[in-house]
Amino acid sequence: MKAYTEFCERYVAGLAPVGTLETELANACADLQFRLHRCSAAEHNLFAIGFEENGNRWETGHPESHTALAMAETLRSNANPMATLSLYEQRIHRRFVQTLKQLREIQGERRSLEQAQLEELRQMAVENPEEIENITPGRFGFVCSSRDWELFWKRSQLLKGPRNSPTRHKMLTRAA
Repeated sequence: MKAYTEFCERYVAGLAPVGTLETELANACADLQFRLHRCSAAEHNLFAIGFEENGNRWETGHPESHTALAMAETLRSNANPMATLSLYEQRIHRRFVQTLKQLREIQGERRSLEQAQLEELRQMAVENPEEIENITPGRFGFVCSSRDWELFWKRSQLLKGPRNSPTRHKMLTRAA
């Protein structure tokens, strides 16, 4: 359980969900990915048991061919566990891909909304420079954070500032 919890926490943090729905989908993806890893480990363990049970049937003198024959015998003598495991893996993988796709779509929609709101806040600040200190996302019902707004505003000012400054004009004139 400890390995599962640690894996899921790292996985969810890497997806950087925002809000309840994104967090739930990110947790579902983490769970499904962990199950895929567990399925893969079970497959390796089945082959390890098969190698132990069937490995002494051949002495080819080559480790690669010995492994290939033991694997083939394992598959042949344990068809049902492998078929079940393969079906299980396919189903989990399909669910994982669907869930991850849904998470990415929701995150994309949220990022688009945040970007549009940041642009709207920027326009408000440009049109009302005397109110710049009072313009915060929460005050106007926007979903973006105050930190995101501050960073966006600073970036927009840095990108805008030098182009219109006398120093930049002098630098461009000298370069020409």
